[in-house]
Amino acid sequence: MKISGSTIAICAAGSEMGQMIAHYFAQAGATVVLIQEQAVNPCELTQGIVESDFYQLQFDPQNEQSSRKIFEQIYELIGPVDIFINYWAAAAQMNLMSDDAMTQLSGAMNHVVSRLTVLGREAAKQMQLGQGGVIINMTAPEENGVVSLDSTRAIIDGFTQTWAKELSPFNIRVGGVVPVQAKRTAGLYKPVCPQELVRSAEYIVENDYFSGRLLEAEMSMVF
Repeated sequence: MKISGSTIAICAAGSEMGQMIAHYFAQAGATVVLIQEQAVNPCELTQGIVESDFYQLQFDPQNEQSSRKIFEQIYELIGPVDIFINYWAAAAQMNLMSDDAMTQLSGAMNHVVSRLTVLGREAAKQMQLGQGGVIINMTAPEENGVVSLDSTRAIIDGFTQTWAKELSPFNIRVGGVVPVQAKRTAGLYKPVCPQELVRSAEYIVENDYFSGRLLEAEMSMVF
């Protein structure tokens, strides 16, 4: 699929990585829709986006109707979404020996799963109204900190494979982009080159035969 002239919706557009993704695809000539949770200042969403048409929308991740409304608005303003970048920051690392380990685990996994699913489903529904499309599930640590990349990767891998099979009859491809830890020792991780994550997403969009798989970008440890 060509990026230029397409409509791309990007999640977590107020985050550092979300901004980078939005800027990259805007430079490539896409019409960009910035999607962010309601707490973010709308002015923060447009920083650096100067060479493409763009729209900014906010949603409540706890309210399915809010997510449905976002895609209804996109359809009314522009038409169906061609590419959906389903990006969310990696879940926080759970401390197994803490007294509230199960609460931590439940909260962290629910945070990732609910956000990936609620907007991913609405994007897929809308793509069926057009000529199909591409969904890319992505994650990365948003800031220096201890995160559970393995568990977040497992979620994205599972969703990417199952969604790809389910949506293939509708001409909808699904790919994933995840960082890979350079070492397994506990520590703080940050992408060596965040642009590699973005270029991986670009590759998936432009490769019409890529679906149901993940691309990886190596990360280094920061102490």
